Amino acid sequence: DGSTDNVNRPDFAPGVSEKPAGGRTPDMWFNPQAFVFPGAGFRGRVGRNILEGPGLATVDLGIVKNQQLSGKRTVQLRLEVFNLLNRANFDIPFNDPDGEAIFDDAGNRIPTAGKIFATSTDAREMQIALRFTF
Repeated sequence: DGSTDNVNRPDFAPGVSEKPAGGRTPDMWFNPQAFVFPGAGFRGRVGRNILEGPGLATVDLGIVKNQQLSGKRTVQLRLEVFNLLNRANFDIPFNDPDGEAIFDDAGNRIPTAGKIFATSTDAREMQIALRFTF
């Protein structure tokens, strides 16, 4: 029905950090063991947006050379590079429209919880253009 009133939220597991012991990787961005499913009829105490996603950084480059020809005619050569450093910008660890990020509706831990499966930006792209104006 589109309502978010009954969203199941987990509880924090006592003494367990949400950060993986070996550091964050795409295979383990957060520690799913840091969360437990609340008992039936109870709402978990974990708030919204408590986990930090991967950072996003990209460098784009554009080079333009204008060459005047005779009269009003000009030629423009343009080179554009997107994601110049070809940095992998990882997506968030889950993007489930049902809101099932760690547990399913029955309270079972989802095996892929904490994993990143995609990037949020494309790999390096280059384009070149030649423009003739008259």
